[in-house]
Order: sequence, then C-alpha cells, then structure tokens
Amino acid sequence: MIKNPKVRFSIINFLNEHDINFTEFSSIDELTNANVDVILTDEDNLLNLSFNLKHKIVFINDYYISQKFMFKIIPHIYDKDIFNEIIVGIDPGKTYGFILLADGKIILKREFKELNFLIELLWESINEIPAKNVLVRIGDGGGEFLKSLLDKLREKLCDDKTYNKNICLEIVNEKSLFGAVPKYVNKLLSNNVLSAYMIALNKGRRIKIDEYAYRR
Repeated sequence: MIKNPKVRFSIINFLNEHDINFTEFSSIDELTNANVDVILTDEDNLLNLSFNLKHKIVFINDYYISQKFMFKIIPHIYDKDIFNEIIVGIDPGKTYGFILLADGKIILKREFKELNFLIELLWESINEIPAKNVLVRIGDGGGEFLKSLLDKLREKLCDDKTYNKNICLEIVNEKSLFGAVPKYVNKLLSNNVLSAYMIALNKGRRIKIDEYAYRR
C-alpha cells in the first residue's frame, strides 16, 4: 500500500525480481481481512493502526530503495526474524552463475561477467540478511575463473575488519552433481544460474580459503 510512485515502482520491481507474490491495496479497510504476511507502506497512519492488524508492517519513506534495504525486509516477507541457513551457490566461468537460498527459498539469482560485482553482492547479502549459518558452495570447474574467485574471496576475508560472521566454504565436484530441479524452477533460471543452483544443493568438501588458495 504505497502512494509514492517512485517508491512503488522500486518495490514492485524488487518483488517481481524475487518471484514474491503481492497484492496492491488502495484503502485501509481492504487490509483488515487481507490474506498477506507483511504490509509495505509509506503511509504514517497505518503505523497507528498496527495493533488492529494481524500483519507485520514495514514503513518505507525513501525515494531510493537500495538492495541493502531490501535485504532487511526479506525476513518480514517470509515471516521470519532470522533465517536458519543461507546457502550461496557459485558456478565459476567466463560468466559466473550465482544463487542465494535462505532456508531453501531462492532469494537472489544473478549472472556476472565482472567478479568484483559478484563479491560485492555476496558480501552485502550475507551481511544484511539475518541468518544463523552461512554456507558458500563453489563448483570446482572453471580453471582460472575459480582461482580468481578464491583469490578475491581471500582478499575480502582478510581486508574486511568489520565482518563478524563465519563463512563455511565448500568446493563441490561438478561431475557428481545430483538432485531433481522442479520444472517451474528450471524455467526461471538461466543455464549458468541453474548450475549454481545445483552446486548449492550438493554437499562439497569444506575448505579454509587460505589453505586452498596456496595449495592450488
């Protein structure tokens, strides 16, 4: 229930991008018995009525809806205070496939030509989305692209003094990937992201980033 057209445009783009179902409302009366999990609004008067509504209310008053802000409202959308586990799958290659799952739900799916953008999104997402555990699974293919990715991860881990989460890293054997992908998921994902999704679903060999990088 957002009146500001710029904010409305940003929110709708975000919800569509993350395949989150939503309904638009035009009046408070419509909200009373609405079958929704969370209300996104830029109207102050809704905050005063929050005790009469059964839904969580997220107030939005910024013209620019940043990815960082979106990460903060994702748990509300899924009716959680904190996710149990975030799993990131990365398929190294000329075009990197990237996917992020929060308690099994697909939250982010991307392709990257530029590795720095991938690292930036990875860091922002695992810092801003509340989760008890973070697991990053990386395919063992890609040759120099894999090496570049691990080098960038090592640099980030060493340079970011504010980082306070433990990342569990796993290298997944891409030749032994298994698991069925639902048809509706298959249609939503590009080949690179689909590979990243399969990597995310398969257990790998846990590594310490420094040891692995030097051994390679």
